[in-house]
Amino acid sequence: MKAHTVMILDDEEWIVRGLAEMLDWEEQGFTVAGQFTDPELALQNIRALEPDLLLLDIHMPKLSGGVLMDMIREEGI
Repeated sequence: MKAHTVMILDDEEWIVRGLAEMLDWEEQGFTVAGQFTDPELALQNIRALEPDLLLLDIHMPKLSGGVLMDMIREEGI
């Protein structure tokens, strides 16, 4: 069975790290495909990898999670 992919995005590095370590992602059927603190870099990788699950912060500088989700939806990801 193919593992699903998850990406984690938050402007606070300790939160990203905590979410990545909180669960045994492999046991849950996921591979962590990326951990990001920069929403623009995350967006590039989301476009390239199209993860199955995205955990993201709504309130971030530069690009809010809400705007990022709108962009992803508009692109059909």
